[in-house]
Order: sequence, then structure tokens, then C-alpha cells
Amino acid sequence: MKRCRESDFAAWVLIHGYMMNHLAFSVHRLKHQFSDIKCIKEYLEEKGFELNNDRGILKVSQDGLLLQVSTISEKIAFEFADGVTGTIPASYIEFTQRLVLPEFKDLPHNQIKEFHRGDGFDLGNAETILESARFTSDV
Repeated sequence: MKRCRESDFAAWVLIHGYMMNHLAFSVHRLKHQFSDIKCIKEYLEEKGFELNNDRGILKVSQDGLLLQVSTISEKIAFEFADGVTGTIPASYIEFTQRLVLPEFKDLPHNQIKEFHRGDGFDLGNAETILESARFTSDV
């Protein structure tokens, strides 16, 4: 694999190939205190995890219905095709919470289904989440 100076993100994806580059948990699907992303954030901070703080630790979509928190990836050694060894970002973990749409806010909690929640993709959040891989490299 040759180093890719044009796009750190493209190189990261190529290096990881079919391996996992990140893992995302939908915390609103959990059945305990960790079904609230704020509890996840507090727990991770208490345990000393390094969290992505680009534009704030808790990312909120423009419509306010998608909340995200992510860890910062560790660095791993990688030997490129030209024999140069450098460090690259490893995998990171992302936590998401999709809030209930306003028109369903009065539904009892036990009746809320996935289709009652926001389902969009927020480009602004995605760009800041990618900072979890911190594409600073020594190669």
C-alpha cells in the first residue's frame, strides 16, 4: 500500500479495508441508564477515555434529533509499501442517540418504536466524528 498524501481519510479507509474502522452504538435501544447519551458521556469521562471534543464533546444535529459522542482512536504502527513505517489511527467507538420526533413526544416510552425517532444523517456531525481518527501522522 502506498502512502496517500492527498487524503488521510482515503488512506485510512484503504488501510483498514474490510476490518472495522469504527463501531457505533445506538444507545436509545438500550434498556438501562446508558440509554441516555449524557450518561454515556459522563461515564466515559469518569473512566478517563479520551473523547472527541471537536466542536464540543456532545455533537447535536441541526434538527436537534441526533446526538453523538465518540472516543479518540489509538495509533497503530503500519508499514507502507515503500518500507516506511508510520502510525495511523486505529478504530474508534461512536455512541448515537436518536430522539423522538416532536409529533410523537407524548407517546408512552414503552410504545416508542424506531420509526418514531429522527432518522437523518447529519453531515456536520459526521465531519466532526471523523476527527475521532485524528488524521495526524508521522509519515
